[in-house]
Amino acid sequence: MPSVPRSKKGVYVELPPDLVDRARAFAAGRGEPFAAVVAAALARHLANPPARPEDVPLPPVTAPAPTPPAKAARKGKAPRPGKKGKPPAG
Repeated sequence: MPSVPRSKKGVYVELPPDLVDRARAFAAGRGEPFAAVVAAALARHLANPPARPEDVPLPPVTAPAPTPPAKAARKGKAPRPGKKGKPPAG
């Protein structure tokens, strides 16, 4: 693995393929490294962030919350005598 100068940090980010292709073409057209274009775009975005979307309030609850279903009776064989630490009968 190539050594990375301490002034930089490697980051893995998944981006849409068309966005990566456009950014690579943009960088190549300007003769700039792809990483420099991404770093400049990120810095520009952080310096001038878009307005935060407002949280949309949820409508009021008009019905009571549903009750959880009752537990079903346990299926299977009845326990045999002498199990679970009990002494055998007899």
